[in-house]
Amino acid sequence: MRWVIGSASVLAALALVLPAGGQNGQKKLSPVRVVILIDAKTKGLAAEAPIKQIETNGTAVGKRAVNEVRKKGTREEMKRLEGIYVTQGAKITLMDGTAVNCNLLLSEDVGKTTLRDVKYVAAVDAVSDRGMGAWYSYTAEFARQK
Repeated sequence: MRWVIGSASVLAALALVLPAGGQNGQKKLSPVRVVILIDAKTKGLAAEAPIKQIETNGTAVGKRAVNEVRKKGTREEMKRLEGIYVTQGAKITLMDGTAVNCNLLLSEDVGKTTLRDVKYVAAVDAVSDRGMGAWYSYTAEFARQK
């Protein structure tokens, strides 16, 4: 019995120290979710448009503070969407294959990447450093190396 307990603890210690097979020291990719605000005036993009993916062009070209976010036509506040967003150029591919080029507001700088699993949140009105505006809010996922 003592041998079984001793060998089990040695195996447990080895499992903590040794990397799992097949990893070979490669960095893992972890999915990260970001909030996206798309200007409601963007041509070719309707409210609640089903988006297949978003390809960002590269580095952020600016920052914008967004406050007093409310669902469009209501007084319901959406505090979780308030904050500092980065502005990035992107190509949006809709589910029907149509492509739209525009600038986006992203909750963090994602660099040049493809955003997938894009989900519509709500049409919102908010105050930014450029005054009152209307946006379509989405969330999306991208893979970041750990």
